[in-house]
Amino acid sequence: MGDVIQKYKQEVAKRLCKSRAGSFDASKSERMTEAIFFPSFHPEAVLQVWPAEAGSVIRFATMTSSLWYFEQERGVSKNPVAGKPARPLMPPEVVEEVVQVPETTAARFWRKLDKLARRGLKDANPIGVDGMSVVASYQRGEDAISFETWSPDQASAPGKFLRLLCDLARDALKTELSVERLEQLFGYL
Repeated sequence: MGDVIQKYKQEVAKRLCKSRAGSFDASKSERMTEAIFFPSFHPEAVLQVWPAEAGSVIRFATMTSSLWYFEQERGVSKNPVAGKPARPLMPPEVVEEVVQVPETTAARFWRKLDKLARRGLKDANPIGVDGMSVVASYQRGEDAISFETWSPDQASAPGKFLRLLCDLARDALKTELSVERLEQLFGYL
């Protein structure tokens, strides 16, 4: 089962982390943070933040429906019950919103994130039931931290990290889908 989940997470990351907004590659930035969300009952999503000329950029990408449930349904439709034809399934699409964050807001965000990262971020209960798995990373120059957590307590270091990221997103993102999906993600934290 672990191998199936790992392949699923890799496929989600591959689909969500490729930006459709332009040519900037956030992974080549000197400073960047990212969290990929795998909620049990909602579509997957990613939040990425990186510095820009006048502040920072936040990118939020989400699936139009859950890739996990699509894959499960597709497996069933490949092997339909005798006498019932297989119905065509449409894979979830990726929708994204990219927003510039003002310099003062970005500076405050990075200061808090740097402080939290210095204290240490590590895996915390990476597996659970009926919640949300999160794979997150933070990079500043040569220093890089990655961790995985499952529905973290907001008082824990991973919970504080995700709260900072989600608060920045909540203040910056404006599309109806982004706001709705963020509310769903908040429900897991």
